[in-house]
Amino acid sequence: MRRTAETVADPQLRTTLLKASTRWLRHTFGRHALASGVSVDSVQKTLGYASIEATSAYLSPADKCR
Repeated sequence: MRRTAETVADPQLRTTLLKASTRWLRHTFGRHALASGVSVDSVQKTLGYASIEATSAYLSPADKCR
């Protein structure tokens, strides 16, 4: 991640990437995938979760109402 961050021109984005953890990356992927319309089942399988409850943590309150 450090190499990628060093190539970014935007100082704020560079700082964010330098602080990024694997947990943050997984969470960001899960949130963006679900917000883009990817099914919960697909995100669950991609992230390797055994239960749908763990994946539902990435849903926003608006998504949970759907």
